[in-house]
This record gives sequence, structure tokens and C-alpha cells, in this order.
Amino acid sequence: ISKHQEVWTSIPEEWQECGRLRQGKPIDPVRLVKRVSARDSAHFVVIYPTSERTLWWHLASDGSIVGWHSLPLNHEFFANFTPVVLDAMANRRSLPQEWADVSRALTERWVKEVPEESTICFVPSRSLMELPLALLTIGRRFLIERNPIAYVPSISLFGYWTGQTSVKRLNHPIVLGDSLGDLDGARREALQVAKLLCTTPLLG
Repeated sequence: ISKHQEVWTSIPEEWQECGRLRQGKPIDPVRLVKRVSARDSAHFVVIYPTSERTLWWHLASDGSIVGWHSLPLNHEFFANFTPVVLDAMANRRSLPQEWADVSRALTERWVKEVPEESTICFVPSRSLMELPLALLTIGRRFLIERNPIAYVPSISLFGYWTGQTSVKRLNHPIVLGDSLGDLDGARREALQVAKLLCTTPLLG
């Protein structure tokens, strides 16, 4: 065995995977998902809209594929639909009437396989990157009311995840908002968050 191989095999496994990722070499997504989700039994939902349909995969916390499916909603649909949803939210209007149908299409095949309170980590792509998936409706509830929601732009990022909680802690929470003094909503939000954290916000 060469000196290089000896050194390589002596370092922690997650560092090895990180090294392979940096070198552009293939990594094992199942192993990565297992390590990342082991602490909180997270489930991963990968969603990829194409020109014809939208594909999704549901990965369980052990890295296994629970299921995959395709939806008759394509990239162009979500590219047009997402700005309408965001505009409604920004102007405090009701979500589009199609929201219930879109929610059902995006969740009905997998959400029952995820226990309540288990983390759902979405890996969205393309026109779904900005769609507020946490607000998908499940019955009379938003998904965020049923499960904690996380987002990651790419599964390959798990190669940089050490699986360890940071030991560094802030002694004092910092809340920043409305840095230019032109966003009343952001200012109100910062004030409310600061009040919950018992701190003074830094505002513009």
C-alpha cells in the first residue's frame, strides 16, 4: 500500500467523501443520506421538473428509495405558477385556486409514508427552487404545520456534512432587518423576532 493510500484511509470517512467530491469523483448518495438523516429520521424528497413532466423521488432516512413518480406538470407550468404564488404572498392575498390541486399532486404519493414531526428535506430544482413547498396543503393544514421542513439545493452537498453539531454557540442572538430603512414588513418582522429572542434588533 502506498503512503498516499495509507494517509487517505486513516482520515475520517466523511473527509474521504468530501475529498472525492472536491476531485469530481462519484460519491455514494445512499451513504450520504444515511449519515445526514440518522439523527432526526429525515425524509428526502427530490423534485425535478422537465420540459414534459415533473419527476420526484422519496428517500427514507436509511437512504432507501421509498418511491418515485412523475407528475403531468412540467417546468413551464411551475415557471409561470411560482411568480403568481409569490406575488400573492407578497401582497397578502389568498393563494391561487390551483394551490390545492398542485399541493395534492406534489404530496399525495409520498406524504403518508412520512410520520408527523419527522423532518422533510426538499431537494427542488429549476422552476421549483422558489416555490414555497412548506405551504403545500395537507387536508386543512400546511405541510409546515405537520412536519419540520428543510431545503438543500443538491444532494451532493451532503458530502460536506460532517454529521456533527457545531460546538460554537452565540452568547447573544443577533437579529438584522430592513438595512436600508425601506422595508416596513421586514422591519416589523425583525422587531417581532427580536422580541421573541429577548434582544434588540439592528435596523437601518
